[in-house]
Amino acid sequence: MVLSWFLDIPAGASITLVGLGIFLLSLLLNLDQN
Repeated sequence: MVLSWFLDIPAGASITLVGLGIFLLSLLLNLDQN
């Protein structure tokens, strides 16, 4: 499962992945609004 995969990654890496995901999501939302 994805959850166990996240738990195997060090906390710093998972936080970076979450931040990157939020960044990409906000980019997509900005493109939709234009």
